[in-house]
Amino acid sequence: MNVDRNWIGYAWAAGATMACTLVGFGMRSRFDLVNIAMVYLLAVVIIALKFSRGPAIVASVLCVAAFDYFFVPPQGTFTVDDVQYLLTFGIMLAVALIISGLVRSIRREAAARAALEIEAETERIRSALLASISHDLRTPLAVMAGASSSLAESGERLSPAERHALAKSVFEHVGTRQQGFTDDSSRDRRPQGGT
Repeated sequence: MNVDRNWIGYAWAAGATMACTLVGFGMRSRFDLVNIAMVYLLAVVIIALKFSRGPAIVASVLCVAAFDYFFVPPQGTFTVDDVQYLLTFGIMLAVALIISGLVRSIRREAAARAALEIEAETERIRSALLASISHDLRTPLAVMAGASSSLAESGERLSPAERHALAKSVFEHVGTRQQGFTDDSSRDRRPQGGT
């Protein structure tokens, strides 16, 4: 998908250069060359913001070439009579590199932040699940501990009916909890969608 996005970026770079050239032709009779150069620079900035470094560099090179060929004297050639235009060309390339670098850095930071948020959410869910399981286990364990403690400490002083009731309480809580966990576990493994 990233390769497709790069090809789209290169196509946008070419299209933006053509659009700027058409706008430049419309501006040429009323505006100085520096204003036409700003139109090309705007295209370079947009491509650098929207796409990766490759399309941004291609946009700057195409914009520099089009600006030089169609607008910088002598027109219709790639030669430059005025050295100041070389500075303009260098600035266009630098802007493309700087902005694409900043955008790449921001995208990396956003991806890292998203990964941290996913990790934090996973930890929150895990903690909630452990708290729930802990709560589900605490009450029956307390009942079983109390009943088994009574049997162990004073079992011989209790009547057979009391001993039986305490033992039955322990057994029932073990059975109830075990059945509850088995039901929860099988329900969680069941496919979604009502099947």
